[in-house]
Amino acid sequence: MREFDEKEMMEKYERLKKEYVNPFVPDLNADAETRFIKDNEFLENSFSRAITPHICKGKLLFNKERMAVPKNADSRNYLKLIYDGEGKVLRSEYDMGGIGSTWSSSSDRKNITFCVSDNLWIDCMAEADSDGKYTYNWVMFEWSEYDDDGRLVSVERFKGDPAFLVDVVVNAEYYEYKDGVLSHITEYKDFHSDLPKMSRDLVMMNMPDRVFNPDVINYSFERSGSDIICTRVHYFRVSQSFTDKITIPDKELIKMKEHGIRLI
Repeated sequence: MREFDEKEMMEKYERLKKEYVNPFVPDLNADAETRFIKDNEFLENSFSRAITPHICKGKLLFNKERMAVPKNADSRNYLKLIYDGEGKVLRSEYDMGGIGSTWSSSSDRKNITFCVSDNLWIDCMAEADSDGKYTYNWVMFEWSEYDDDGRLVSVERFKGDPAFLVDVVVNAEYYEYKDGVLSHITEYKDFHSDLPKMSRDLVMMNMPDRVFNPDVINYSFERSGSDIICTRVHYFRVSQSFTDKITIPDKELIKMKEHGIRLI
């Protein structure tokens, strides 16, 4: 099990932001093909490589891409997927409009996720001025790493917390393999780089041995017939953990494998 090192994590955050996120120049002109995909509330966005959401639901959560929004469907539930001429996805766009906006009276606002590389996607809020020129504010970015065999070994998401301007929220997952298939996941959830002292004191006062900031969750896998059983252990307190079993049926294992999640 990989340990969570706060200092190392924040140094990595600062390095990634400096080297890749801050220099990134968004381009909304690149647009060879547009497809559509239904939004999924259980995924950060349609590009996230994090594996645990699929494991926790016991099924592949990626929705099918479509050439158009289905007839009679609510278009507000769909994202645009923008591809280049070589069939590579460049970004997703969700038009937010101006209703209920706390930004401004502009009606041209978008939530955009840019696929920068196999390692990086950047989630932005974009707003156009009266001349149609966009300004961008990144909301979150996800960094993925792979081993020499091309297997995913880590996914780390960094999100700015609007409630505390200096705070960064980190969610991270680390993957281990045995005989080429996924055997163990360590998940670190909801780490706050600047957790308010009041919040920390309140937790410690009511539950002195609470494991938090981040929460620690482990996943292990074993075969049961044609299915896979995942044992999920949430280390809630030093003296208490919560364990549950998740069955992933064979038909979902096949779908996951097609998307690079190898449990069989």
